[in-house]
Amino acid sequence: MIDKISRGWYPAGLVRYLMGPGTHEEHVRPRVMASWDGDPGMHQPARSGEGDFAYDKVQLGELIEDMSAPGKAAGLPDRAPKVGEKGSKYGWVWHCSLRNEDSDRVLTDGEWRGVAEDVMDRTGIAPTDDSGGCRWIAVRHDEGHIHLMATLVRQDTTRRFHPRNDFSVVRSVCREWETKLGIMLTAGVDKTATPAPTRGEIEKATRRDGPHRPGPGGGGGASTAVLPSRVRLRQIVSQTAATKRGAPQFLDALRAEGLRVHENHGPDGKLRGYAVGVSGDTDRAGKQVLFGGRTLAPDLSLPKLLQRWDSAPLPEVTITPTRLSAVSPADKVTGLRTGRSAVEHARTALAAGTESADGIAHATADLLGSVARVTDGLAAGPGAAAAAVYDRAARTPGVVQPSEWGTAAKGLRMASWQIGIMGMISGKGKDQNAATVALLLALAALTAEIAASRQQHHRLHQAAAASATSRLLRTHPTVTADPVTDLAEGWRRHQQQVQQQPTQGRSTTTQVPHRPTVQYPYPPRPTEPPRRGPRR
Repeated sequence: MIDKISRGWYPAGLVRYLMGPGTHEEHVRPRVMASWDGDPGMHQPARSGEGDFAYDKVQLGELIEDMSAPGKAAGLPDRAPKVGEKGSKYGWVWHCSLRNEDSDRVLTDGEWRGVAEDVMDRTGIAPTDDSGGCRWIAVRHDEGHIHLMATLVRQDTTRRFHPRNDFSVVRSVCREWETKLGIMLTAGVDKTATPAPTRGEIEKATRRDGPHRPGPGGGGGASTAVLPSRVRLRQIVSQTAATKRGAPQFLDALRAEGLRVHENHGPDGKLRGYAVGVSGDTDRAGKQVLFGGRTLAPDLSLPKLLQRWDSAPLPEVTITPTRLSAVSPADKVTGLRTGRSAVEHARTALAAGTESADGIAHATADLLGSVARVTDGLAAGPGAAAAAVYDRAARTPGVVQPSEWGTAAKGLRMASWQIGIMGMISGKGKDQNAATVALLLALAALTAEIAASRQQHHRLHQAAAASATSRLLRTHPTVTADPVTDLAEGWRRHQQQVQQQPTQGRSTTTQVPHRPTVQYPYPPRPTEPPRRGPRR
């Protein structure tokens, strides 16, 4: 089950939304199927005409009044406080949507009711056998999802109720009911996700760029969704962090990309943090909007970056930024081949279980970022897409970023630095194309191995991200459209052979495989991967 929780101030608006067609006409025959008093039928408005949403206005108004009454009795406002006004920034109207997978069986009203009552009980919003708890209803729209609405005001005291850790509690309830109902299991809360852009940030980006912006290269590419400033900054900052080593280089490079950079220094003059913004992105007062590194991603805070940069020595052969124009095609080929060797070594170490998967997974993100930078630049190309999809696979639940890296992880990080300072890869020349294809395919195999490792340790978010990245890398335009590289031709022949094989005996599930299915151009591995010992 997938859950989403939000808070607001206007119960009438939420009731009309739940009993209406929805934002994108996604609601079908809404009905109240559970409530705080155990009598949901009493709160279901009768229909006054044809159509799914033709409800009796008087009875719909009664439902709105029932859900609004506790807040009115407590004297709570029906809107968020304005800037400068006193009041809680957390609304007293609680909204949670629950959805199961399309491949799951259709759950009965009784099963959904059990989930809803458990959520209300475990969050403390309406504990079982507590008649003075908060009022709530559950509305079912179709076969696959329900909505829970609660007014966070106790009926007996009219005091506001603030649920603690409701996100984690609801996630735990969903996972328990998935097992109980025999439906697809989803991942738990691991605090590795990046902060999502807010609705206001998305709307601002839409006004700025229009509903769609051109794909890579200008107007000729496929259009994609707009990029809010937070997402755009995350891409630039993460790629820059992967190619630089040290705070001064990193911050100077961000300024060179045209970003607004604010440095936070302590009383002793020591750099304590940083924030970045897109030039021209201002708030209503005309002030520059800035995002701290931690608000972009858990591992982009300055302490995490310093720890990452200190994790490996500089490459033996480096190219200084002042000599970028002197980087020859032969030097670039050498750098790409060095990167492939580092990737193959990391894959071997991961498969054999001789090195921590956490360090390899995190360092792989840096290499993907560097490869995206030299193949796509700052455009939203296929390399950047692969790096963005992989992002969550790099992080370790609970600690976000490992504190120690093994030899293979250090090799990946050194390769990332060396590739990152080569400048753009032109794609001209057979040797350079061959080296690029070989590196992309090696990364596809490594990310598939990481997916298998993450799946084996029941880290489903990370496994899914790594597996999706492997698929993107195998279908990268450089791999599929290069007619002169023997390696690419061999890969396409291998893919055709796999597609022509009979499907009998092969799993058709979309879940991450226990071991990677990408073997070419590497030698075949045993049917079962080596047994991995416990983490030390």
